[in-house]
Amino acid sequence: MLTNRGSSPQIDVLADYFDVTTDDHSLCFLPLSHAFERAWTFFVLTKGCMNTYWPDAKTVAAGMVRAQTTMMTSVPRLFEKVFTTVHQRVADSPPKKKVLEWALRVGARNQHAYRKGGAPSAYWRAQLALADKLVLHSVRDAMGGPKKVMACGGAPLRKEIEEFFSACGMLLEQGYGMTEASPLISFNAPEGFKFGTAGRVLPGGEIKIADEGEICYRGPNVMVGYWNNPEATAATIREGWLHTGDVGYVDTDGYVVITDRIKDLIVTSNGKNIAPAPIEGMILADPLFEQAVVLGDNRPFVTLLVSPSLPNLESLGRQLSLTWDNREDLFKNPAILAEITRRVQTMTAKLPHHEQIKDLRVMIEEFTQENGLLTPTLKVKRREVEKRFAQVIDDMYAKLAEVRKGGSE
Repeated sequence: MLTNRGSSPQIDVLADYFDVTTDDHSLCFLPLSHAFERAWTFFVLTKGCMNTYWPDAKTVAAGMVRAQTTMMTSVPRLFEKVFTTVHQRVADSPPKKKVLEWALRVGARNQHAYRKGGAPSAYWRAQLALADKLVLHSVRDAMGGPKKVMACGGAPLRKEIEEFFSACGMLLEQGYGMTEASPLISFNAPEGFKFGTAGRVLPGGEIKIADEGEICYRGPNVMVGYWNNPEATAATIREGWLHTGDVGYVDTDGYVVITDRIKDLIVTSNGKNIAPAPIEGMILADPLFEQAVVLGDNRPFVTLLVSPSLPNLESLGRQLSLTWDNREDLFKNPAILAEITRRVQTMTAKLPHHEQIKDLRVMIEEFTQENGLLTPTLKVKRREVEKRFAQVIDDMYAKLAEVRKGGSE
């Protein structure tokens, strides 16, 4: 149960931190039942801005270009898609890949200097115009032009995605919240942001870290309670503190860092606690991978289900001089499986031994809302994935047990 009294402080705070006028224009494509989109819409309309509604999230890329808005909010998946698409387009051409890497490096150097309150060196400034002409402006064009506000919420955003958009001249501001807080708890803003974090706590609110590292929040925007469910309300709001169910910490600069959901934490049969989200983020930094689900709860070690990006997988197949008649042949090709395994092992090699991936399976089935494996905000439904592929997972662990048993004998 959310109130106008709870929503109003958020609108006032956003108005203080973002210079939005009636000339600004926002794009809305997330479900209006989602608290993140609902709260942002309240702010947009309160400021007298135009709001363009795009009904199909699958075609939002066209909507961004057509609407040419100055503001937009999204879940991470959209920004990850842009990042992946840009890298995918140069994957088959080493010269184009080098140009992209150079342009992003030039953009990053310039933006880093500005973020530090200084000016870039003449060396990096001199290269920026060409880097922008060849690469960087095309990313802004794909997003529908420059953005006064480009915010992300609903799930953790990988740091390299923030750095990518920054290099292209677009500040991507990550925030954190939940429906029970109407939903804003913390956010990054133009004059106060730190990549890899969810920003500072909402003015007027407080955060404390409870048992198991759980983030607890207290503020004027916390819900009254769950409708007709006093037991659930009492379990979630204790002594005035909203127990979020998220694990994290506040760093020395006052920025909130979210590690994972308590319910998603893996406890191996050896008693090791593992947060899967950072490992999955590490793997998804490679554009080859579309989805990654780390497994291992009540198991002796950690494994992985991974779903590749089909265009990038086909590109890899061409690089390896493979031939295939259909998608299934490509997914099951030993050379492809060996390369996927090599990449995962390389990216996770520096993790503690108990967090390293001992085996993996490549999923042919896509993760979508329609098949029940993604939420409306495009987050993976971890438990549904584990149910859907239970046989695959059990077989993987059984084969690992046989191998280890044979090795010990």
